[in-house]
Amino acid sequence: MFRRIGVTGQAAEVYRESIHQFMQQRRPHVACFLTTTQRNGQPVTRQVGAFFDGWRVGTITEPNSVKVAHIRRNPLVSYLWVELSPAEQGPARNVVLLGECVIDDDPERVHDFFVRRAAARGWPAPERREDRWLLWTTPIQVRAEGWVGGETPAILTSFPA
Repeated sequence: MFRRIGVTGQAAEVYRESIHQFMQQRRPHVACFLTTTQRNGQPVTRQVGAFFDGWRVGTITEPNSVKVAHIRRNPLVSYLWVELSPAEQGPARNVVLLGECVIDDDPERVHDFFVRRAAARGWPAPERREDRWLLWTTPIQVRAEGWVGGETPAILTSFPA
């Protein structure tokens, strides 16, 4: 887990909603990356899309992707959201979510995810796809920089269902 140096507990709670909203933004303002771990312990990071169900993070993947193999061996993953156009002064805001990932290969639940995501984003209803799986990550800890001031992070460790 991350070191807990920063603003925690009730002091961090005042930033909860703003942090959550930031994580749900998409390009061109915010980029999202998923990090998994290879068999030898080497981290592998790649840019992904993310969609939220409360604080759970959903990402679509192909069944034969390397990240599926990594997650099967080690379900502990992290997501990183980075502000792409920070204010002229000050560091870019960023959020790191450490969580446990579950692979969902049920075609009905995967299609339901596609439908909910499309509706939320104003996209046309998607066709059913059998060649995609869903990665659901439940957060353990969120560390957000750029909310408190300076480089002091806000750290959240409880997440409503």
